[in-house]
Amino acid sequence: MESISGNSQHIGAESVSTSGEDRRGGNTDRKLTPVRDTTPGKILERLEALEAQHLEYVHSHQARLEARLGESKQSEEQFKKESNQIKSDIYHLATAQQTNGNGHIN
Repeated sequence: MESISGNSQHIGAESVSTSGEDRRGGNTDRKLTPVRDTTPGKILERLEALEAQHLEYVHSHQARLEARLGESKQSEEQFKKESNQIKSDIYHLATAQQTNGNGHIN
């Protein structure tokens, strides 16, 4: 049962509006696109191309994230090493001053 009335089309219980508003008055901003080749083989080809394109992007992005993670871990290790060296230097200065008693390093 299909009828066209004004700017909407009724198909069964569903209504497709071309006015940019859904039946609750909200703006859907959907644009009708022309129907492409819809043979099962062509649809499957389009889906496989979409999957390949998306997975290529995702894997590339994951590689960039992994590289950044590696850089971050390396930076953390360098920071910890330098921080520990500074702590050690401070400890040796403090113990040397306590042993000397006059605040001068021997």
